Amino acid sequence: MNVVVLASESKTTWMLINALKEDYPELKVAFEKPVSRVVLLKKRAKRIGYLKVFGQLLFLIYLQALRAVSRKKMDALHFSSGFNPLKSSDVNCTYFDSVNSVQCIEWLKSQCPDAVILNGTQIVSGDVLGAVNAVFL
Repeated sequence: MNVVVLASESKTTWMLINALKEDYPELKVAFEKPVSRVVLLKKRAKRIGYLKVFGQLLFLIYLQALRAVSRKKMDALHFSSGFNPLKSSDVNCTYFDSVNSVQCIEWLKSQCPDAVILNGTQIVSGDVLGAVNAVFL
């Protein structure tokens, strides 16, 4: 089975990749370059309003504080559970500005995947979903 991961680069993504590569050694990964939070918040504010975005911003600040407080415990849980959050050099990774870019769509078509696993990307367009005859998870 040919498996492709479309993701943003993070610890949880590397946990997923490291777990998958054991069963799928030919795993291919495409990372989406991160979008500036400021740009993302401005677009969201235009769409849903500044008050709602302000509430989301407060939640993000709370989440960062919570992560800082629980970092040691999270790291211990990652390793004790067998999930490896460390970047692996033996995985074939490609980088794109967006999973919705023409370049990413062409790359995805060239991989002929049976399954595409999404993790932490922006909203995936219909063009990407329709580009290949694969199961998207």
